[in-house]
Amino acid sequence: MADFSHVLLVVLIGKGVKLAEGHLDTHSKISTFNRDFIFNLAQDCGVAPEILAKIQELNTARELLQLIPPKTKFYRRLTEMCKTRCIEYTKKMAGIEIDEELNKNRKIKEKELTKPGSKVRVFVIPTNEELGIAKDTFSIVSNL
Repeated sequence: MADFSHVLLVVLIGKGVKLAEGHLDTHSKISTFNRDFIFNLAQDCGVAPEILAKIQELNTARELLQLIPPKTKFYRRLTEMCKTRCIEYTKKMAGIEIDEELNKNRKIKEKELTKPGSKVRVFVIPTNEELGIAKDTFSIVSNL
């Protein structure tokens, strides 16, 4: 099984807004652009009142890109919400149920993180991959 250290999620702004709101099916016939969701998110992120007023007039999420500059709290929060939805969905589809309290406890080095009844068992097993690679490399080089 492969380990992933990073996953890159690339999404169009309109789809991202729908995903952040909790819609996994982002097709325009299934879920629609929710101005109130965007307004509340922007307000929570401290977007200026004059921009908030313009948000109420938007027809598409794409227009947000002209109102709110990139790399702002608004987009960071939006992408964090998308990430949370994707993690929730992935865990649900895989049948993974993590015990968050166990996961927070950093004192226990080796532990199972899954709740009873989880379809998949998840463990934390600390490793030192660099040491293993160094030992293997030394062994190979020593035999040359």
